[in-house]
Amino acid sequence: MPSAEEPRAVDAYGGVADRDQLERGLRHLSMDHRVVLALRHLLGMTPDEVAATLGISRWTAYKRLHAATKAMRAALEADARTVNPTAARQEAAR
Repeated sequence: MPSAEEPRAVDAYGGVADRDQLERGLRHLSMDHRVVLALRHLLGMTPDEVAATLGISRWTAYKRLHAATKAMRAALEADARTVNPTAARQEAAR
Protein backbone atom coordinates (compact mmCIF):
# COMPACT_ATOMS: atom_id res chain seq x y z
CA MET A 1 0.00 0.00 0.00
CA PRO A 2 1.49 3.37 -0.97
CA SER A 3 2.42 5.81 1.73
CA ALA A 4 0.62 9.14 1.99
CA GLU A 5 3.98 10.90 1.54
CA GLU A 6 4.74 9.20 -1.78
CA PRO A 7 4.17 11.40 -4.81
CA ARG A 8 1.29 10.35 -6.97
CA ALA A 9 1.38 10.31 -10.74
CA VAL A 10 -0.78 12.92 -12.42
CA ASP A 11 -3.68 11.40 -14.30
CA ALA A 12 -2.94 12.97 -17.68
CA TYR A 13 -5.60 10.86 -19.39
CA GLY A 14 -8.25 12.06 -16.95
CA GLY A 15 -7.33 15.68 -17.61
CA VAL A 16 -7.59 15.19 -21.35
CA ALA A 17 -10.93 13.42 -20.96
CA ASP A 18 -12.28 16.26 -18.79
CA ARG A 19 -11.19 18.91 -21.31
CA ASP A 20 -12.72 16.91 -24.15
CA GLN A 21 -16.00 16.59 -22.26
CA LEU A 22 -16.08 20.33 -21.54
CA GLU A 23 -15.34 21.14 -25.17
CA ARG A 24 -18.21 18.93 -26.32
CA GLY A 25 -20.52 20.59 -23.79
CA LEU A 26 -19.50 24.09 -24.86
CA ARG A 27 -20.34 23.31 -28.49
CA HIS A 28 -24.01 23.10 -27.49
CA LEU A 29 -24.06 26.59 -25.96
CA SER A 30 -24.69 29.94 -27.60
CA MET A 31 -21.79 32.38 -27.87
CA ASP A 32 -23.34 34.55 -25.14
CA HIS A 33 -23.41 31.60 -22.79
CA ARG A 34 -19.86 30.53 -23.65
CA VAL A 35 -18.57 34.04 -23.00
CA VAL A 36 -20.17 34.44 -19.57
CA LEU A 37 -18.96 31.01 -18.46
CA ALA A 38 -15.42 31.73 -19.65
CA LEU A 39 -15.29 35.10 -17.93
CA ARG A 40 -16.76 33.73 -14.71
CA HIS A 41 -14.99 30.38 -14.41
CA LEU A 42 -11.83 30.63 -16.49
CA LEU A 43 -10.92 34.23 -15.65
CA GLY A 44 -12.48 34.19 -12.19
CA MET A 45 -14.54 37.34 -12.64
CA THR A 46 -17.44 38.11 -10.35
CA PRO A 47 -20.88 38.40 -11.98
CA ASP A 48 -20.65 42.18 -11.56
CA GLU A 49 -17.29 42.20 -13.37
CA VAL A 50 -18.78 40.04 -16.12
CA ALA A 51 -21.59 42.57 -16.52
CA ALA A 52 -19.18 45.51 -16.66
CA THR A 53 -16.90 43.75 -19.15
CA LEU A 54 -19.75 42.89 -21.48
CA GLY A 55 -21.59 46.18 -21.02
CA ILE A 56 -24.75 44.47 -19.82
CA SER A 57 -26.83 44.93 -16.69
CA ARG A 58 -26.05 43.00 -13.54
CA TRP A 59 -29.42 41.26 -13.82
CA THR A 60 -28.66 40.17 -17.41
CA ALA A 61 -25.26 38.81 -16.35
CA TYR A 62 -26.82 36.75 -13.56
CA LYS A 63 -29.57 35.52 -15.86
CA ARG A 64 -27.06 34.48 -18.55
CA LEU A 65 -24.83 32.75 -16.01
CA HIS A 66 -27.78 30.82 -14.64
CA ALA A 67 -29.01 29.83 -18.10
CA ALA A 68 -25.49 28.95 -19.30
CA THR A 69 -24.84 26.76 -16.26
CA LYS A 70 -28.16 24.98 -16.71
CA ALA A 71 -27.52 24.45 -20.44
CA MET A 72 -23.97 23.23 -19.82
CA ARG A 73 -25.17 20.77 -17.18
CA ALA A 74 -27.83 19.44 -19.57
CA ALA A 75 -25.30 19.13 -22.40
CA LEU A 76 -22.82 17.25 -20.20
CA GLU A 77 -25.52 14.91 -18.92
CA ALA A 78 -26.73 14.22 -22.47
CA ASP A 79 -23.16 13.61 -23.59
CA ALA A 80 -22.61 11.18 -20.72
CA ARG A 81 -25.70 9.23 -21.75
CA THR A 82 -24.52 8.93 -25.37
CA VAL A 83 -20.98 7.98 -24.33
CA ASN A 84 -22.18 5.27 -21.95
CA PRO A 85 -25.68 4.14 -23.03
CA THR A 86 -25.57 1.01 -20.84
CA ALA A 87 -25.08 3.06 -17.67
CA ALA A 88 -27.86 5.42 -18.79
CA ARG A 89 -30.27 2.51 -19.25
CA GLN A 90 -29.36 1.13 -15.84
CA GLU A 91 -29.90 4.57 -14.25
CA ALA A 92 -33.27 4.94 -15.98
CA ALA A 93 -34.35 1.50 -14.72
CA ARG A 94 -33.90 2.59 -11.08
